Amino acid sequence: MRLSQPRAPWVGIGALALVFAAPALAPALVSQQAEASAQLTEQGRLAFVNRQFDVALSDLNKAIEADASNPSAHYYRGLVLGNLGREREALDAFLKAAELNPGWGEAHRMAAVAALNTNNLPIAWEQAVKAYQAGADISESINQLLALEKAPGDLDDQLDAARVFVGGFDTSVFDRDGSRMGAKAILAQAAADLFSFQQTARETLSESAAFGLVQRQESAQYIMMFEIEFLTDTLNGSPRRLRGVLRLVDARSGETVDRRRIDFDDINSLGYLNREWRRIVGLMEEWAAERGG
Repeated sequence: MRLSQPRAPWVGIGALALVFAAPALAPALVSQQAEASAQLTEQGRLAFVNRQFDVALSDLNKAIEADASNPSAHYYRGLVLGNLGREREALDAFLKAAELNPGWGEAHRMAAVAALNTNNLPIAWEQAVKAYQAGADISESINQLLALEKAPGDLDDQLDAARVFVGGFDTSVFDRDGSRMGAKAILAQAAADLFSFQQTARETLSESAAFGLVQRQESAQYIMMFEIEFLTDTLNGSPRRLRGVLRLVDARSGETVDRRRIDFDDINSLGYLNREWRRIVGLMEEWAAERGG
């Protein structure tokens, strides 16, 4: 079975900003490599639409070589590989796109399709659930899975998981006292670290059975907000510390339903971020279980 183009395909590089809910500071991360990757991805997308699969694959491989963190390049590469009959490679490409941009419903949906085509049912279930949580139409894949095997016992709970949209940063109470740089300068310097901070939160939430990650605020039950009270510079080589408040806001009422203080000792360490976010999401899962009970 060949993979087909999704019902509502992404239509251009500009749409990526809508698909990938990045913080306002993310534009500072744009590099020449990222721009080149975006251009090559667009060329590959157009070649794919015109069914020039070999040309598309070449462009998309170059796009990934320029910027391996470009999720759309991996996504379109998956579509091309599927149409070339290389479905195991297509699955890897879709999984990489979903890993780089967790909560992207179409990437999760196509990963589920590719997993079904390669008879990898555990991955198909996992990706189908994430696609459903993100708001993608996954009914066809779910029906195919149900025809092949019994559904996981906790499937209903997974499908009913609370949807969370990861919002941006509130810096209005940012503590400037004692800083050797102004607040705006520190925020600009910290752009990459803050981007990783938010991205790691999204990745960790996407792995939680208690929450479903969405990329549109209107699809969310809760909005996760970050209030930065203290952020250090790293001019002397010291770790970047962030202190503040994490708020979970009811998307309908605007009421803060969960509020907890956060104190990160080193947000420019990816290993530390992963450990700390797993701990925080674990506490949120306990909160969700108590609230549900």
